[in-house]
Amino acid sequence: MQEQNRPGGICLNGTDRGEVPPVAELLKRLSTTDKGLAASEAAKRLLQYGANEIAEKKHSLIVAFLRYFWGPIPWMIEAAAVISSVLRNWGDLVIISALLVVNVIVRSWQENKASTRSSCLRRDSRNCWLSTVSSFQSPHPAF
Repeated sequence: MQEQNRPGGICLNGTDRGEVPPVAELLKRLSTTDKGLAASEAAKRLLQYGANEIAEKKHSLIVAFLRYFWGPIPWMIEAAAVISSVLRNWGDLVIISALLVVNVIVRSWQENKASTRSSCLRRDSRNCWLSTVSSFQSPHPAF
């Protein structure tokens, strides 16, 4: 197992066997204390390393929609649709095209749910979790 290096050459797992060094040693390596960073040190590190966040990529709706037609499963369905149209089997073409549309709708719905959860977590993870828990409805009246 290789050591994992962080910015500034800080190795967090003491050896190549994955052993974790004592807390005091980690605090020393990270140039901090058990009380945390001073505001000035936090500001300095923010300038040096940047914010601890993942940039959100925005795509146009058309690009996002067309992206659902790209990949192994859509290619397989599209190939079946092409073969059905070449063979002039219109009933199969309609069914296969419907499968393709359903596949796109399901994928876009799943990605929309994931994107909504992701943006919720970026804003406020506690309230996001609470809204998820409070919206849960048990099928059992005792719960």
